[in-house]
Amino acid sequence: MDKKKRIIINADDCGMSQTVNEHIEKAILAGKITSTTVMTNMHDFDGAVRLYKQYHDCISFGWHINLSEGKPLLYSQLLLDKGFYIESEHGVEMNGRKFLHKWLTSEARKEITKELMAQCSKLRDSGIVISHVDSHHHAHTSLWGGKSYTIIAKRNQYSSHAMYVQ
Repeated sequence: MDKKKRIIINADDCGMSQTVNEHIEKAILAGKITSTTVMTNMHDFDGAVRLYKQYHDCISFGWHINLSEGKPLLYSQLLLDKGFYIESEHGVEMNGRKFLHKWLTSEARKEITKELMAQCSKLRDSGIVISHVDSHHHAHTSLWGGKSYTIIAKRNQYSSHAMYVQ
């Protein structure tokens, strides 16, 4: 049986800013992308939701896991104390990129899992149907992320394989 082959071209960082969302919309209208992935904790998440409502029947929308920039959805004193979150003039911000190849305590991993669940819930609560998952700054390659991603996949009825492949 012949399987139809198709090329998927994904534009990540949807929701990062109004400018990024404008470029993604131009790419949708030009037929240059087949999917995008949305960041829930960045400056123009509402713009990403608008794009979904307008174009979800043209392209697929997924979740762009973000643990490395922007504001966390949940405050965690433990993650702040460990340096995974940092304080700046804009408040508490993510700093997870620094920790990609470092081992974290089980308590820290539990806090990260809570943040990831909050991101996933925000996306789903906005009405966006998540077709696929990828990660910002390669968070899926982290030493500590595997178990968190498996927990999220099970709770949200995704295959954990689909989460790792992206």
